[in-house]
Amino acid sequence: MRSAEIPQLLELAEYAGQYTDRVMIVGRTVEYGGAVPTMLARRQVWGAQEGILSRSVVGEIAPVNRQLASGAAALANVAYRSPFDLVCPAGACSETIDGVPMQFDYGHFTLPGATFVAAGLLDGWLP
Repeated sequence: MRSAEIPQLLELAEYAGQYTDRVMIVGRTVEYGGAVPTMLARRQVWGAQEGILSRSVVGEIAPVNRQLASGAAALANVAYRSPFDLVCPAGACSETIDGVPMQFDYGHFTLPGATFVAAGLLDGWLP
């Protein structure tokens, strides 16, 4: 999603919010400058420093997520949830779950990663 598309998404969410008491806007997820398993393998083989994923995050995600959060806050019955914040709390990105990489390429979740993010998005949102 690009910044130019945000007004249309917020308009749609506002419209849907007239007909239900629960609308969720899900922000952009974390994306990296390379495949997660490859970066983790290189770190293990070459002894790179910890935090390689946190340093490889693509930069335009945070501004879009801030715009989505701000827009959703102004709407009735609309919640904003951030996969990025779940995966990279305080800027330190999670790398694996039970030894399995969170993502199998630059931005798509593995099953354990998707399960973790879905649980976090729904936590406290469903009745």
